[in-house]
Amino acid sequence: MKLKLLTSLVFGTLTLFQLEASPIDSSFTYQGRLTDGTTAANGNYDLKFSLYDASVDGSLVGTPTSITLAPVAVTNGLFTVTLNFGGPAFSGDARWLEIAVRTNGSLSAHTTLTPRQQLTAAPYALFAPVAGSASSVPWTGLTGVPTGFGDGSAFWKIGGNSGTTFGPNFIGTTDSQPLLFRANGAPAMSLWPNSTSPNVVAGSGFNGFALGKVGATVSGGGQSGLPNLASGNFTTVSGGAGNQAADEWATIGGGFFNQAGAVSTVGGGSNNFATAAFASIGGGTLNSAGYGAAVGGGQHNIASGSGGTIGGGLNNLASGSYSTVPGGSDNTASGFTSLAAGYRARAAHDGAFVWADSTFAEFASSANDQFLIRAAGGVGIGNNAPTALLDVSGSARARGLLRSGSETGTDQAPSPAGLVVRRINSTLSGFGYVVARTDYLTLERDGTSGGFQIRYSSSPGPTTIACMGMDSAGAQVNFYTAITPGSAGTLSLYSNSQNIVHFECTFGRTYDSGQHLTQLTLSRFAADNYWSGTLISTYNQ
Repeated sequence: MKLKLLTSLVFGTLTLFQLEASPIDSSFTYQGRLTDGTTAANGNYDLKFSLYDASVDGSLVGTPTSITLAPVAVTNGLFTVTLNFGGPAFSGDARWLEIAVRTNGSLSAHTTLTPRQQLTAAPYALFAPVAGSASSVPWTGLTGVPTGFGDGSAFWKIGGNSGTTFGPNFIGTTDSQPLLFRANGAPAMSLWPNSTSPNVVAGSGFNGFALGKVGATVSGGGQSGLPNLASGNFTTVSGGAGNQAADEWATIGGGFFNQAGAVSTVGGGSNNFATAAFASIGGGTLNSAGYGAAVGGGQHNIASGSGGTIGGGLNNLASGSYSTVPGGSDNTASGFTSLAAGYRARAAHDGAFVWADSTFAEFASSANDQFLIRAAGGVGIGNNAPTALLDVSGSARARGLLRSGSETGTDQAPSPAGLVVRRINSTLSGFGYVVARTDYLTLERDGTSGGFQIRYSSSPGPTTIACMGMDSAGAQVNFYTAITPGSAGTLSLYSNSQNIVHFECTFGRTYDSGQHLTQLTLSRFAADNYWSGTLISTYNQ
């Protein structure tokens, strides 16, 4: 065990209060911080205090010359004791306090801590009362009185001053010493000068900053055992208790036992840790944020991925870089730029978006860039009372193939899977205008109002064309062919002279699976050139 006494105000340094101690009470308060190795000590200890007239060697002074206190509670390294070596011990000469320590209840000798601590300010306030009393003397009866001191124009008055000049007139120090403000005798604020930016510590006397740092601010709050600490350059703790702005430019608004790292922010709440750089936590409890990540609030949320975001909720995890959990409970977004929302959603792949309802079961992505929805009550588009898993009120458009059904009720699965279903409007009768198509064939106008042709590319493979038509007299006019062209060409289906007014046609490759087929129905009014109808195809038109 290597015990050490630190002497930094940040951690409860040698700060001697009771500057206005009564002449009949020579006691004073000593505050310090004890470490065991590099760790702040915790527990009960036996402390022995001895008063000397020199920093080394010297003689013991005071009555008594040594004081042993046991047990002394030490919390997070901080302890506070009251000592009294008698008024005559402080006669105006320098005094040093030697401290020895051992674990409470130990039979071993105390371990002496070095160096001795020089006592200043508080105990010496006792010397003036023992100097005796003096009769009242008017200012005119004194010599060497500074100008303006006798008439009250050269000091600050409790009722306020007038005629001051900003800059030349000030409250403070001119000798590089800190300035302490008290309220009801207790420390309320201290200003610590340096060449860059002063450190400001307000609130509890246990609050502080790290030695050697500049621009640190503690605005208030704190208490014994739960001090607010501004440990880095330009750090800020506005209030609360037990908070630590641990690195440069860190900010904590308040709350309890929060920590912020470099250029990071914790707004409030409790037990929140934005210890990585550029992290942000708005509030809540038991939340943590990694590099550049943000947690709005909630409870037990972890945004560990770089740039990850959690809006709130409970037990959510955004571990993927730039991943997002808007809220809800028990969601995980672990993929790059993924999003998980609702309850027990798992966006485990890059770019995955997973939304899950309140069903007590995990709902997880299975591949990158998926958009998955679990909504047992249905998804409504244009209505708020869906009667199916997807209920659309109004028109819907798909620019690719549509698939419906389980596709498992037949012996062979469909190939290609999916269909295009659409309306056909053919008002342009010019030669070669395309009406419908597959990957190798196109149904075209032949330049007349009633004629159609099939154009095929080079080597389209085994091709089937089957059409059933009706002319203006109601007579059926059919067309069928099965060909395997070796070169590109065209094939006439109906000529204008046949006066066809309605026909249904299927064309494409039916010889083997995996090939495309198109079916359409077209009609016109009398001999008009405007044809309209519907189309079903395995090929995207």
